[in-house]
Amino acid sequence: MRIRTKAMVITTPLIATLAPSTADAQKGSGGGGVEQAGDNAADLISNLVGPMLIVLIGVVAVGAFIQRNVGLAISATLVGLIAGLFIFEPNAAESAFKDVYEAIF
Repeated sequence: MRIRTKAMVITTPLIATLAPSTADAQKGSGGGGVEQAGDNAADLISNLVGPMLIVLIGVVAVGAFIQRNVGLAISATLVGLIAGLFIFEPNAAESAFKDVYEAIF
């Protein structure tokens, strides 16, 4: 329970500092139609969720190492890498899975 409290204390200011920067970037686009909603949502997810994912995975991995739980630290890192691949480079993730699918079938 104590590690979760520390994680919240660390991540709350980071999230608060990230949120205004993405909001300011969204204001500049202006006048977009509904056709751009998917692109805007993808940009928002990439700009906001990506850094929060990195912070969250880092906190979990460091907490696991402090508890000497190497298995949790490694699995958190692998989950973070796979999720980060989808968030930061969706085209690379798609091509990687297509290559794996073609190799199997």
